[in-house]
Amino acid sequence: MTPLPTVRGKPGLLTQVALNLSSNSLKYRDPEKPPRIVVTAKETATEHIISISDNGIGIGGQYREKVFEMFSRLHAMHEYDGIGLGLAACRRILLLHGGRIWIDDQDEPGTLFKIALKK
Repeated sequence: MTPLPTVRGKPGLLTQVALNLSSNSLKYRDPEKPPRIVVTAKETATEHIISISDNGIGIGGQYREKVFEMFSRLHAMHEYDGIGLGLAACRRILLLHGGRIWIDDQDEPGTLFKIALKK
């Protein structure tokens, strides 16, 4: 298990980011597989990079920025609950902390979110 770093910020807001990402991983899971969420971390000279990967239905490359827009949804409301605020809130919270969030490539099906926060 990769130890996770201690980061600076408002605990309530950073907890909201973790809850939104884990909730999305479970909401958009592949119904044919048990859900899996893996959280790892690494450091650069100036940042902590936290990776959150899952084995869900994934997000197509053309939508990797769109999903961070307010009220952005890739599926009809009757397919999945929500109004499209969770990932937009994550990005806003991380920007307030001087950080960033993006979706990266991964070798297996699912989604890989990366978060960078200054040391």
